[in-house]
Amino acid sequence: MHYLLRFIPRLLLLTFGASVVLVSLLSANRVFSQGENLELTRQKLYFEEEVLPNHLLYPVFMVFNKIKLELAQPAEAVDLQLLYAWRRLEYTERLLEEGYQSLSFSTLTKAYKYYNAALTAVKTITLRPEQEEFLSQDALHFRERAARLESYFTDHEQQELIRLKSDQTVLTQSIIDSF
Repeated sequence: MHYLLRFIPRLLLLTFGASVVLVSLLSANRVFSQGENLELTRQKLYFEEEVLPNHLLYPVFMVFNKIKLELAQPAEAVDLQLLYAWRRLEYTERLLEEGYQSLSFSTLTKAYKYYNAALTAVKTITLRPEQEEFLSQDALHFRERAARLESYFTDHEQQELIRLKSDQTVLTQSIIDSF
């Protein structure tokens, strides 16, 4: 009985806190661009197997990914960064299909940054020649797939993507040269 009297108030407080968070997420203000009155964040709460960057809870999942990355050993961290890069590239394609222009650009730049971080980190670990070959081919496929998306973005955005792609090319070449 004593346990029940301690448990019920905690359960009520937890329920109240969860409902406050849910209501605040559902009623969050939208962000608009200054000049064009375009909505920049059209986040949704939906229930699917995969959570895209337009989901209200996406930032929570990204925190977990960053924690996994921080706790990973160097070789595992490279694998995670490559996984996150490819996942972000897929998210970019899906966001473009759904009309999320600004969010898709941000997601694509993050994909490049994850891939480039993996290529930088790979210098700290020892790879077998076949792994190095795979990585250089994988980087090429990544750049080709990402390049198909460049036409969806403004000239200014394309310049940023070209810079990131150039960085990736230099990093990949440094791996090839180390064979």
